[in-house]
Amino acid sequence: MTPYALFHLKPKAGDKLFALLSSFSNYKLIAIVVYFMLLFGLTYQVGQAKQPSEYQLKAAFLYNVARMVDWPKADRKKPLVVCLVGKDPFGAALNSIKKKKVKKRPLKFMMDVKISDISECNIVFITQDVQDSLTTNILPSIENQHILTVGDVPDFATQGGMVNLLKNGERIAIEINLKAVKASNIVISSRLLTLAKIVDE
Repeated sequence: MTPYALFHLKPKAGDKLFALLSSFSNYKLIAIVVYFMLLFGLTYQVGQAKQPSEYQLKAAFLYNVARMVDWPKADRKKPLVVCLVGKDPFGAALNSIKKKKVKKRPLKFMMDVKISDISECNIVFITQDVQDSLTTNILPSIENQHILTVGDVPDFATQGGMVNLLKNGERIAIEINLKAVKASNIVISSRLLTLAKIVDE
């Protein structure tokens, strides 16, 4: 079965984008990203002769991860707050998702968030430049809070982070520390779990 048949991509919306991404080594995983992008309205300028950047893809992953997570006692009248701890690696790549909603909740982004303000966040993306303080300072400050932690460096999940968006060659792989997720009473959809590699601390 071809990826087109598998994901029922709309020909006009999907053909160019799928062709653009089909050169990635794990085309099935990328096809899933494309499917989500089309389904939820994420688009890139496919007319340009260049591939989406690493952080354009990670922004799409981040948005769709959020769609497949349930937080306990979530207040659906409030925005879903996505915080970046450390220097922003996304830049303009976040523009494609800033106006999206997750389960009717608008997204609110907070940049370069301090440890003292983490309690305001639903998702914390921990950037590469602060990884040295991951286990000594950042993760301990998030314990016992209903906050999804996301990173993108090797060993992020094995050190206690929940979701790792790891660049592997020319593809993005997902790692999930299910023990850490359950400890925060966060529920991740089985659909996402089937796409991810489950790791232990």
